[in-house]
Amino acid sequence: MYDHLTPEGTGVADLRPNALFSLEILGSEAVQEQMIKTLINHLVYRTGCGTLDAHDPRFHSVAGRDARGMFNGPIWTWLAGQLVYTLSRYDRQDFSFQITEAMVHQLEERGMVGTIPAMMDARDGADQPAGEGYEASATGMAEFIRAFYQDYLGLRIDVPSNQLFLQPKLPDRIADVDFTVYFGSHPVNGRFEQRPDISRIVLTAPTIRKPVRVGFLWMLEGGDAWRASASLAPDTTLTIAIGKDDVLAYHGDRQVPLIAPTKLRKFSLRDSFTGFDFAPTPGR
Repeated sequence: MYDHLTPEGTGVADLRPNALFSLEILGSEAVQEQMIKTLINHLVYRTGCGTLDAHDPRFHSVAGRDARGMFNGPIWTWLAGQLVYTLSRYDRQDFSFQITEAMVHQLEERGMVGTIPAMMDARDGADQPAGEGYEASATGMAEFIRAFYQDYLGLRIDVPSNQLFLQPKLPDRIADVDFTVYFGSHPVNGRFEQRPDISRIVLTAPTIRKPVRVGFLWMLEGGDAWRASASLAPDTTLTIAIGKDDVLAYHGDRQVPLIAPTKLRKFSLRDSFTGFDFAPTPGR
């Protein structure tokens, strides 16, 4: 897959992160997987995604003020969001979460605290790289937040269809998550509890005017998954208890039927999507 075309129409096979945005148009799963692994091995550091392979003679680890320095090597922080999305599709959020944690340190401890810079240095030994470019990046911070809600929590909201869909991809080290999202103007309070025996989804939405259909897909240890739907009513708590052999739904203490509960055998690609690691940080 070419990175871009010259004005004469010739394909240029630069190794850049642009290919991460082509996942939905590739027809071959094998080509897609190999492309992703190659990009990670050459462009992805523990602190983010670089913009050019370090072996390319045009590579610059530190961002300059012109296009030559800005797009030929430095880490662009907003690209981490697309990487989280990509790896969550293969249930490898354990890998991408290491980058997310590095960005949390950046938010809390470096530069303009509470923000994410547009770019970061990619030099050797830069475990906590210096921020480059704009000190606060709207795209970097927006993708940081989007990845948490849409990729790690797996939240999709469809108000016109009166549906909320959950497909959480929590990193292994996170067992409990509390969150609030808005279904239109109505807050939905949620909790995920990830356990080896019984996991739970707990939802309340006291101000909604009518029941909302909640669809979910929950991955189990071992690669199986449960898929089903339930109803979230305004006057009670919806609890979905998920075990290895069964899944149950409750309104308060009363058990209610699930809609089309289905166990998907060996649904996860986590065990087969291997063979990649962070790129070695380039020399100074």
